[in-house]
Amino acid sequence: MAVLQEKGSKDLLNVQRGDVLGGRFRVNSISEREVVLFDIKLKIRYPIPFSVENSSNQPYRPPVRVADDEP
Repeated sequence: MAVLQEKGSKDLLNVQRGDVLGGRFRVNSISEREVVLFDIKLKIRYPIPFSVENSSNQPYRPPVRVADDEP
């Protein structure tokens, strides 16, 4: 699962592989570096690298939880 935010919007969108966004883009894959969307109409692949915060040179990574952690 990945959390996406459209430029200029404060809304967050949780997506997972196979989801269709805007009726046109299918989430093809999600990795530590990027989310890859596939344009259903044009049959073109769009890799979207995770953005880097202005205050650091590292992409934001939320803390990792394991099954034994309290929610």
